[in-house]
This record gives sequence, C-alpha cells and structure tokens, in this order.
Amino acid sequence: MPRKINPPSLHLRSKRYNSHGKLTHQAQWRIHDRGERIDTGFGESDFELAKKALTEYIVAQHNEKPVPTGGSPEAVLIGDLISYYLKRKAGKINALSKDNHRDFVARFDRLIDFWGDKYVIEIDENTCGKYQKFGKPLADTTHRKHLEYLRAVIGFGAEKRKVLMNGLSIDYDMPSKSKPRPDWYARYQIARLVHMAYRRKYKNGNRPIGHLARFILVAVYTGTRSDRIQRASFIKEAGRPWIDLENGIFYRSWSGENVADNKPADPVRIPEGLLSHMRRWHRNGARYLIEVNGKPTGTCRSAFRRLVIEVLGKEEAVGYNRHTLRHTCATWLMKARHPKDDIARYLSCTTEIIEKVYGHFHPDWMKSTTEAFGSHRQKRVSDLQRKKIRHEESMSERAEDAA
Repeated sequence: MPRKINPPSLHLRSKRYNSHGKLTHQAQWRIHDRGERIDTGFGESDFELAKKALTEYIVAQHNEKPVPTGGSPEAVLIGDLISYYLKRKAGKINALSKDNHRDFVARFDRLIDFWGDKYVIEIDENTCGKYQKFGKPLADTTHRKHLEYLRAVIGFGAEKRKVLMNGLSIDYDMPSKSKPRPDWYARYQIARLVHMAYRRKYKNGNRPIGHLARFILVAVYTGTRSDRIQRASFIKEAGRPWIDLENGIFYRSWSGENVADNKPADPVRIPEGLLSHMRRWHRNGARYLIEVNGKPTGTCRSAFRRLVIEVLGKEEAVGYNRHTLRHTCATWLMKARHPKDDIARYLSCTTEIIEKVYGHFHPDWMKSTTEAFGSHRQKRVSDLQRKKIRHEESMSERAEDAA
C-alpha cells in the first residue's frame, strides 16, 4: 500500500524576533508541499490572497501543457482535464470558506495522485474500487464525494469538447447516497449552547469561543449555510455576503458571485429578535458577523464539536454538527405549521426537499389518513343511531295500532 502523502496546504509562519526581542519578520502564509516551503508573500490578515496563491500553485503543478480540443477518451489524460477544470473554476474555488477550501484541495490532490496518469477510458468499476483503497482507504460517503468530483471534471471536459465521449457511458460505481439526517436541536439545547459559548472566559476576560454563540444564533434563526455566515460583513464589501441592518435583510451572496445551482443563496429577511442582536454587535464595534479581535474568522468544526459534546454529552451529541443548525431552522418552522413554500424560499431550497426531509415534523403530516380511521368509527356510530331511531319509531307505531 502506498504511503499517505499530505496535499499542499497553507501554514502560518509565526512572527520572528531577534535576540533583543525586536520584531524582524511578520507572520506570513507559506505553502507546505512534501517537504518544501514556498512563501506566498502574504501576511496573516491576507488569508484570502494566500488561498488563491495555493490554488494557483496546485494548478501549476499539473498544467505543463494546454489541453487540446476534440480528444478521444483513449487519448485524453484525466490529469490534464483536472488541471483544466481547476483553472477554469479558480474563482469558485477561491470563494470557498477556509474549511471547505482545505477539504477541496485534499480531495483534488488525491484525485491527481491516482487518476493523473490514467486516460478517461480507464474509468470503470474496477479502477473506482481501487481508488477507494488507494493510500488511506475512504469511507463510502467520502468515496462517493470524490467520485462526484471526478464525474464533474469529466463532464466539464466533455461540455467544453476537450474530450469527445461519442456516446460512451462511464460506470463510476458510486456507493449509494447517504440518507438525509433529520437531526435537530431542541430550544433548550440551543439556549445551553449559546450560554456556554458566551460564558467561557480566559483570565484576562476574553471570550475564546464567544463568536460561536453568534454563529449558532444566526444559523438557527436564518438557516444559512456555515460558510456564508462566516464570511458575512455588516459593511458592504466585495467578496462577502452583506447584512443590511437598516432594512433587516441578509444578502447571502455578493454582487457578481457565481452561485452553484445546488446551493443557492437568496436574500433572507432577518427575524426581529436576531436583528436587534446584530445591530447591537455592530454598534459595539463589530465589522464582521463572525470575528475575533476585530478580524474575520471561521467556526472550526472541532471547536464546535467540543462545545456540543461538553453541553449535550458525548452520547447525546452523536450526529450533531454545524449543519444541524440549518435542519433545526427548518424543523422549527415546520412544527409551527409555516407554509412549506415559504420555508423553501427562506432556506433557499426546493419545496420538494422540505417535504421529503422535514415533512414528518409538520403537525398535519398524514392527518387526513389518520382521521380516516376516526371517520369510519363516526360512520359506524351514526348507523347504530339511525337503527335505534328506526326501532323506536317502529315500536311507537305498533303501540298506536294496538291502542
């Protein structure tokens, strides 16, 4: 089994001081790639630019020659198509959040390592099975995600005529798609999570995870995806979702953004209670929705996970993560009998998704079916009452005849 090779990644080189304690070098982002250290030239506050430099570095590693047009599946290397895909999609890649960008880089680096020297025609059930066991074996859900990226690369190459499929159907042999998880937080659990995030303090009074409380409140009351909450700003600026505090609207995508079809990010009106909190946060000096010491930051999955385990307990916390907050928003609205079409617009998804994933939370779910049993009983009672009335009338008539 080949040894695991870590993908190129960004690391922050700390500030450096001389023997007299004088600062000689500012903190700087560097690319670590298989023992090499490449300076990006960007400081600690320029993570977005450093992330773009990492994307360009990865593309350059697999972009020695342009991909010709009109190649056959037997002649086009998958590595060339991956390079072409990354180059054309660089804008979307750089718009990913820190966590999502890291995951994206890791997936494509693994794809390149295995598929880079193979031809499109070689993609079949056998090679897809080998890919799952390549290096560190992948779980079925992760394996499916990697193959979905591979399928997107091949589909994009075919769309741009970099490879002519000529009716060729590729068997990716993907594992079954995992079922939606309808896990959700109860209101008392959300209250405990927010309270714990706000309460924890260092000795100097700083709140190390206070930003998680803001994240939880915004996610559960707007159903917005994690990466958009983490990038949001109270001041309108390029490349960031914008919160219009004056009109109470959360613009979850920015002007000119090319939003993925499967993850729309339409504007949403902010609930009054949450809007009051947001105005107070901004009034107290916050420029970004999620920030630490005045600088925008993310909500580390591991930090959030530790908070959930601490508050709910290890056993109860199984299956709960940041995305569960979005499920919670939908569930609460369904339980409140809110119209499904409105919920779908609020969450930027389809009514079909709301019905399929959250339909059973609605109090009226299958109500007509269960009432059918009651109506059958009512009908039987009515029939008995009618028989009793007819019997009484008959006995009355007989009494009159006898008299």
